[in-house]
Amino acid sequence: MTTKVELSQEDKGIAGSALMTSAKTGSGSDCHGTPQWLYDFLDREFGPFDLDPCADEFNSKCSRFFTQADDGLKQTWTGKVFANPPYSALKAWVTKAHESVFIDQSAARVVMLIPARTDTGVWHSVVTKGLVFLLKGRLVFAQPEDTLRTATAKWFAKRKRLPTPEESNKRYEIIKRTGAPFPSAVVVFDRNIAQQTQSAIGTTMSVVAVNWNAKNTLEQI
Repeated sequence: MTTKVELSQEDKGIAGSALMTSAKTGSGSDCHGTPQWLYDFLDREFGPFDLDPCADEFNSKCSRFFTQADDGLKQTWTGKVFANPPYSALKAWVTKAHESVFIDQSAARVVMLIPARTDTGVWHSVVTKGLVFLLKGRLVFAQPEDTLRTATAKWFAKRKRLPTPEESNKRYEIIKRTGAPFPSAVVVFDRNIAQQTQSAIGTTMSVVAVNWNAKNTLEQI
């Protein structure tokens, strides 16, 4: 039996910030692994994917992938591509995705999981040229154990407490299930999707709000 743990707003903020600082400030860990249930759903709907251009040997989603050493920004993207890019360099990766489909035309399609920063320039200049899905709720990203342990230690350090092993493990499990401190979106770049235009009040985009979560997507298998 699984017991639901209720988190206070303070707990949610601390846990999320400890795990996802790079998504907000460009500093700290840039690791935010795609939840497997979400990848499986996207692979069924928009794949099958051939390439993961920003991965490592532990979290790669495709048999063909580029690591940090390969530098996916310098590589040619081909086929159907899935990318969950480093959020600290979001503009560069989103631009690469768009150019691979619309300029170089080396890739047939690129599907990206990105933070829904609709107030930023890259969203208005690049992201809006694709089909955008706004995800309801906050994703729980897959994190390495050392990242989770570090976040747990930060939680107790902020409170100036030395936890018992039992307290540490309990907090570890809570942080492990804590959603990111920002909303997420999926953007699909495909030459068969018409690019959007600038209006007098902003940039229009083809957008769908969708309640993708583990329960809903698993029911569609």
